[in-house]
Amino acid sequence: KDTIIDRNLESPYDLVLDGKWTLPKMMEMASGLYEDLNGNGVKEDTDKFGFMTSRLHIDPFYFTAGLRTTERDAEGNMIVSDDFFSEIHQDVVKIISDCVHHSNDGFYTTASSGVPAQKAFAEGRVLFICDRARTAFYVEGIERIDFGVIPTPKYNEAQENYITTLGFPFSLYCIPIDNENPEDASIILECLASESYRQVTPALFETTMKVKYASDETTSRMYDIIRSTVSFDLGRIYYDSLSNYTVSVFRDNIANGGENFGSMKKTVIQVLEKLLEKVNEAYK
Repeated sequence: KDTIIDRNLESPYDLVLDGKWTLPKMMEMASGLYEDLNGNGVKEDTDKFGFMTSRLHIDPFYFTAGLRTTERDAEGNMIVSDDFFSEIHQDVVKIISDCVHHSNDGFYTTASSGVPAQKAFAEGRVLFICDRARTAFYVEGIERIDFGVIPTPKYNEAQENYITTLGFPFSLYCIPIDNENPEDASIILECLASESYRQVTPALFETTMKVKYASDETTSRMYDIIRSTVSFDLGRIYYDSLSNYTVSVFRDNIANGGENFGSMKKTVIQVLEKLLEKVNEAYK
């Protein structure tokens, strides 16, 4: 928040509430903040930036643009979404790449760890990072800075809603095919899920997210927006059964600046279609 005030930047909270918090706006606000702190002339994660992220935490920028990896056809089968190699996908890659690869405004690491960005944020060396909410609690030193929490930006102002991406630390339950009492098992699972939805999740959200992880009332309001727009993309949920393509394609495009966007399209879609056939068959 200090950087927002010192640089006389627009309030991210106001932008969110006015529906004007977009990816181009975020990159605009992140520009011109770079400082080579150790003076070695090399852009590295110990410098000061406007935006930092990692391969692990870049995923939300795909989904928050309203893009999907898979869709349902008329028969209810999963198919590759037209979004997957769309112009919007390509434009999102370009906007982020211009920041992290073609300027000093941002820094992107292909490492799976988000620690460099978390450390920079806690030390006040970066304006924006994208990370899980728990970062607001457990990252060493973060209690010394005054920070805010906002949704991942929309693709543009014409997009109706902000979209929150489902993180990978989630649990899935299934009933084995050899279960002797699948109906009873289904009843128990449904009961547990229902009570968790009605009692556990609200308590966790209201107590932990909106109080423990929020510094003020406006931040709590941001959490309401974030939670109300959670997106469940089946391609993301089944990424392991899809050879990681539904997460690796966007990550790889960001890593190489979109240079292989066109060349990988045909091959990836053909492989994904075969893999999706297996997933669909498993549900028949």
